[in-house]
Amino acid sequence: MSKRAFRERFAVAAAFAADAHKGQLRKGTAIPYITHPLAVAESLARFYPDAADLIVAGVLHDVVEDTDISIEEIEGLFGAGVARLVAGATKVNGDSWRQTRQMQIDKLREAELDMVRLKAADAQHNAESMRRDLVAHGPALWKRFRGDADDIRWYYQSMLEIIAHRLPGEPLVDELSRSVAGLA
Repeated sequence: MSKRAFRERFAVAAAFAADAHKGQLRKGTAIPYITHPLAVAESLARFYPDAADLIVAGVLHDVVEDTDISIEEIEGLFGAGVARLVAGATKVNGDSWRQTRQMQIDKLREAELDMVRLKAADAQHNAESMRRDLVAHGPALWKRFRGDADDIRWYYQSMLEIIAHRLPGEPLVDELSRSVAGLA
């Protein structure tokens, strides 16, 4: 895919995601939600600049989970590769917060490497956002979430362990590791 074709495809995906997430905010903040998928896509573009489907999936990764957009719509507009990654990133709900997170962790053990990269970029941005908010607001941060501080730390540490095992030596793992360490 040419750089021009990728830029156009990315612009369409970013506009689509922005429209889908219109009016949504990051949990407990006044920050527009679209900043998160754009940050995930930026991270993926920095570390995997030739992975067009992965980068486009980064900007779309929460659309199916958080809006009324279907995976079939994603496939029709952005192709099977992007749809497969978005479907893999979409959370399957368990009976409890912890079971849902355990299911996500277990899914990563066998996921294709681009799915692991997508989840790594997603986890890194979320953990880094929490780390910054913890510095700014202290323990009040944890009240935003269904899980308590120990549960959230467990989840991100577990994700980091699997991601580090699956993506040894990849720089994104180092960034994730620093962000997760900042949650302690």
